[in-house]
Amino acid sequence: MFAIAVSPVWGQFDRLATLPICAQTCIANSFANSICDSLEDFPCLCSNRTQQFIAMNCFSTSCTARETLTTLNATMVMCEAPVRDRSELYRLVNTVLFALSTAAILGRFYSHFALGRLQLLDDGNMALILVLNIVMFTLTTMMSFTGLGQDMWKVPFKDIRLTLVYFWISLVWSIVIFTLLYTIAFAFLGIFICSPVSYFWWQWDLGGEHKGKCLNNNHIGFVTASFSIFTDLAMLGLPIPQVWALHLSTKKKVGVLFMFSIGFLVTLVSIIRLHALVNFAKSSNITYDFLDTSLWSLIEIYVGIICVCMPSLKLGLQFFYPKILRSVVSTSRYTSSGQTGGNIAIQKSVQVTIGSYSTKPKTEEQGSTVELVEIVGDANSTLMDEESHGEINSVNQG
Repeated sequence: MFAIAVSPVWGQFDRLATLPICAQTCIANSFANSICDSLEDFPCLCSNRTQQFIAMNCFSTSCTARETLTTLNATMVMCEAPVRDRSELYRLVNTVLFALSTAAILGRFYSHFALGRLQLLDDGNMALILVLNIVMFTLTTMMSFTGLGQDMWKVPFKDIRLTLVYFWISLVWSIVIFTLLYTIAFAFLGIFICSPVSYFWWQWDLGGEHKGKCLNNNHIGFVTASFSIFTDLAMLGLPIPQVWALHLSTKKKVGVLFMFSIGFLVTLVSIIRLHALVNFAKSSNITYDFLDTSLWSLIEIYVGIICVCMPSLKLGLQFFYPKILRSVVSTSRYTSSGQTGGNIAIQKSVQVTIGSYSTKPKTEEQGSTVELVEIVGDANSTLMDEESHGEINSVNQG
């Protein structure tokens, strides 16, 4: 009866005639009671989501993973479904951020070298990060050429394995880069997440010849991301009380805290990545759905590297381009003074006469005389006057 029911379809579409027997049975049973006139009514069959869902459940229970992917590829072609491939966008973002983070690290090295501030532990750690950054970029780029960002049924079976192999390696290295505090524990867990280890890149082949078991990779990802967010927030919160206790103006305190808050970008990306992990946990199309998780993980690492290098880059810019920075600062001060109504032309006349050293008490004429003439000033000039007056008084007392 099955052959009679579907023979017109198989005869018209040679590709469907080569479907696995389990898939043919599932299709016949799933669409037997559908609203479509016949199995030749392809526009109806391809738009009937309910019957497709029933067929998919049948595939997952009656067919192996390879048979299911073969069937999905054939039916997607039959229904003229669009071919989805986001790998080019992935490579573009990956390349741009890799170039920026690498440039930041090299700029940091050059600044430290020019200023004579090279340190074995600090710069040695950044050299290790540079090496791991190159390894991560290479692996993730190879992933994009072996199926990442494409629907799983469009990827050759050997490339599915390669994509997961590269993911397994990059997962380990990403953990190493991400934090040194719990690298050993999570790297060990990442390496031996499956038993045997090779089952990590063969687990997609359900019902195949490869046997093994794996821990829940999504749970491990949630724990890693949670630790990352917690440590980021803890490190961002540590300097706030100390900075606020400094004897600085409120404006300067806010500026310093803003510099520290740049690191919050990494935390924000971690939170977004956690959301991507939630979606990936529900996926049965890992080569396509993993792209978002991988992309946000790369952004998290690259942004973290750039943030680490920013203070050193600022020192380097101050050293190599002092005129440009002074020009920017002068423009900023000019704008600030103009907005507050202050006069830029602040003139001061300071005359200091220091009498000869004597143990005898000094009269006013023998002592120091100070004349401060301020035509128009602001809060900063007043503070300078007070500091000058204090220094001269200390000289008088001496």
